[in-house]
Amino acid sequence: MRARIPAGLPVLTTGMKVAMPLAIVGAVIGEWFGSDAGVGPVMLVAMRNYQMPTMWAAVVTTVVLALALYGLCVLIDRLVSVRFG
Repeated sequence: MRARIPAGLPVLTTGMKVAMPLAIVGAVIGEWFGSDAGVGPVMLVAMRNYQMPTMWAAVVTTVVLALALYGLCVLIDRLVSVRFG
């Protein structure tokens, strides 16, 4: 039995668009519990010390990264749709 890759590409790219922002959130939460460096610990230290500008900078950085990776997935989806659609 052979898999038809072009028929499965819309499902694959949709899964990428859903999973990419969730992976960023998972990485930040993982950093909260198991890291001494990164955005997660910066958020925790800023929250404990009431440093709201630092906290918001970390949140905005995380959001911008998630949106950029989502945009990359949308671009891949469009390129794949044009090529195989």
